[in-house]
Amino acid sequence: MLQLSLILSLIAAQVFTVSCDSGSAIVDHQHEQPAGKASQLITCNGLRSYSLLDVELVFIDEFSEHHVGLIQDAVAKWQTVLYANYELDGTQKAPFYNRKRTTWRSYGGEEIVLERGEKVDDLRVYIEATPIDGTHIGLTSVDWIYANQLPLISTISLDTDLLDEDDRHFYNVVLHELGHALGFGASHLGRAKNLLGCSQSSFEGRSFLGTFATMAFDLMGGRDFRYSKVPTSSDWLHWSEEIFGDEVMTPTMRDDDRLPISPLTVAAMADIGYVVNPSSYEDYTFAELADSLTVGFVPDSTHVDAVGKVNIGENSDCKEFKTVQREPRQIENF
Repeated sequence: MLQLSLILSLIAAQVFTVSCDSGSAIVDHQHEQPAGKASQLITCNGLRSYSLLDVELVFIDEFSEHHVGLIQDAVAKWQTVLYANYELDGTQKAPFYNRKRTTWRSYGGEEIVLERGEKVDDLRVYIEATPIDGTHIGLTSVDWIYANQLPLISTISLDTDLLDEDDRHFYNVVLHELGHALGFGASHLGRAKNLLGCSQSSFEGRSFLGTFATMAFDLMGGRDFRYSKVPTSSDWLHWSEEIFGDEVMTPTMRDDDRLPISPLTVAAMADIGYVVNPSSYEDYTFAELADSLTVGFVPDSTHVDAVGKVNIGENSDCKEFKTVQREPRQIENF
């Protein structure tokens, strides 16, 4: 995994220049605050350099102390991956100050109010427990975004039946939904940053075109993948289940799954605009690619050869694709 560590270090350096090398950086985990509020600091030679992502949790419904603890644990996991929201010049964004009282409704129909004068730093996540139709056990919407398209406020809706599941299952669902709350799979981000691939050359017709994620995929064993990289589900919301199996951002899981945050997901978060911790990924391997999925495969005459990749903005089929996601509102509209 040495190559992956090096490539993710390169990714971090390309996204944001840190004022010290990784060898002299120390993470301070001693100070904890309630409701998932981060206070870990990165220090270099004893001096503060930059902080990890702040995530404020607001519970719409009452959760047990035990479930709150599991949710906080999932938040803390993501906080080891992502740093605070930074401006392009490397300065940390000031907390958002709301200048206009704003209301909207959650999936469960609860009114959410952001009062005039409230501050958000870096991300606020509202969480509710509500019955969810169909097979979904969790739904997430990105409600408000910064000008750089990263989420400012998101809402996670957990199916009420999930509260009766075992701790591992509950934690895994929350960990996954927090990935969406942070922007993974958000169609507005994909379009704004030209990350959504859509063509016959894409596995399942869709792919994630991020440069960093593509590099990570190649190093993880996907170099000879014959389709457009990186393969996603048909709605771009997740990594391809068939290719990646048990990973935190694939669409399904079993009760006993361990869902690692792989180098691929860390790299993808860099592609969508986060400053990432290059050493935060977990051990993960996906199954060796079947021969039919590699560049050495010789197709029969009925097989559509896979060549090139097409960006969503260049493909009429993609333009006609209707996303099920509610479009977030930009910060300037407050």
